[in-house]
Amino acid sequence: MTIFQTTFDIPDWILQGLQTGEYVRIGGVIRDINTKQIVAMLREVSPNISGIENLLSAASPVLGILNLSVSVINLGVSVIGFALILNKVKKIEESCKEELNKLEEKIQSNINNLHRKFDISVYANFRTALDLANDFQTMVNPENRINMAMLAINRLLEAQHTYSNYIEISLQENMSLTDKYIASLALTYIARARCYLELGEIKNAVICLQEGSKFIRNYVEQYVKSLLISEPMGKNFMVDGLSGDNFILLDRGWHSKLESSIDVNRLAQICQWLDPELNNIVDDQYILLEAENRNLIKFILINPFISGIALVNFKPQEEINPEKAIQTVEKIEKIIETYHRFESYLLEVQLIQKQKISFKKWLELVPHTEIQEATSETIPIILLEALNL
Repeated sequence: MTIFQTTFDIPDWILQGLQTGEYVRIGGVIRDINTKQIVAMLREVSPNISGIENLLSAASPVLGILNLSVSVINLGVSVIGFALILNKVKKIEESCKEELNKLEEKIQSNINNLHRKFDISVYANFRTALDLANDFQTMVNPENRINMAMLAINRLLEAQHTYSNYIEISLQENMSLTDKYIASLALTYIARARCYLELGEIKNAVICLQEGSKFIRNYVEQYVKSLLISEPMGKNFMVDGLSGDNFILLDRGWHSKLESSIDVNRLAQICQWLDPELNNIVDDQYILLEAENRNLIKFILINPFISGIALVNFKPQEEINPEKAIQTVEKIEKIIETYHRFESYLLEVQLIQKQKISFKKWLELVPHTEIQEATSETIPIILLEALNL
C-alpha cells in the first residue's frame, strides 16, 4: 500500500522539478513529465486562495503567470463541500444575470429564447439539491440519510441535463454564457460525486466523475475551437520565393511568418491541448501553422509578395483587435484550467479507490502541524511511491 506524506511546505525537489520541467502540474495533480506518473496531489487548506499563485503559475502547462484563483473549482475534492459549492453556484448565477442584462441593453429588446433568457428556476433547483445534500450529512438515522441523499442526487441529475442543453444551445446562438454553463455543469457532477463519497459509494463516485470528464471535455473543446476561429489571433505572412531565418519553410514550397500580440507559446499550448498530435512538433510557430491548417485557430492570411515583388501599401481586408484577442485567450486558458481541475478530482477519487482508503480517512490526511501555524494554503499530498492513473 502506498504511504502518503503530507506537509504545508512545498518540498524543494517538487519546486525544482516544476521549474526545470521535470514535473508538470495539471489541475491539482503533479506528474512526472516523462513517465506521466503522479508524484503529488494538491489540496487547498482554505477555499480563499491568496498565497498559492507562485507555485501554481510556475507549474501550469497552459496558464503561465495567469492568476489561477479565477478557476471555478478548487484544488482537491477534499475541500469542496456542499456549502462551498453552493457559494460558487450563487456567484455564477449573479454573473449570468449581469451578462444577460448587458446583452438585453445591447440588443434593446426583450430576451425570450432559451439561451438569452436566464431561467432562475434552474439555479433554484440546483441550490435545493445542495441544501438537501448538506442536510443529509447531519442525519443520524441511516434510512433517512440515504433517502435524503437520493433526493439530492436526483435533483443534481436533473440539473446536469438542463445545463447540458443550455451549453449546446449557447454554442450555436451566443457564447457569452457558455463558460458559465460549463462551470455550473462541472459543479453538478462534483456535488453528485461528493454525495456518493459521503455515502461510502466510491465506485459510483468514480463513474460519475468519469462521465462528467467525458462530457465537459467535449463541451470545452467545442467552446475553445469556436473562440479560436471567431477572433483572428494574429497575421500569417505567406511569401512566395522568399527565404530567411525568420521564416518557416512549408511543405507547399512557400514560407510563412506569424505575428501576434499574444505569446505564441500560449497559443501553441492551447492548440496542443485541443489536438495532442501537435505535441510531436517542437517549434511553436509551426504548431500554430499546422493548427491553422486543421482549422483549429484563425490568422489573417497575408501574401504581400508575388514572385518576389512587394505590393505597395498592402493592407489586409480584416483587422485584428489585439485587446479582444488577448481577452479571448485568457478566457480559453481559464476554462481549460477549470477542466484540468475537474479531471484531477477524478484522479483523486480513483486514487482513493485504488488504495482502498475510506473517504473519511482520506480527509484526515493532514500534516501534524496546526493549520494556524501554516504559512501555505496548500497541502501537498506526496506519494512516496509514484502511481500511474
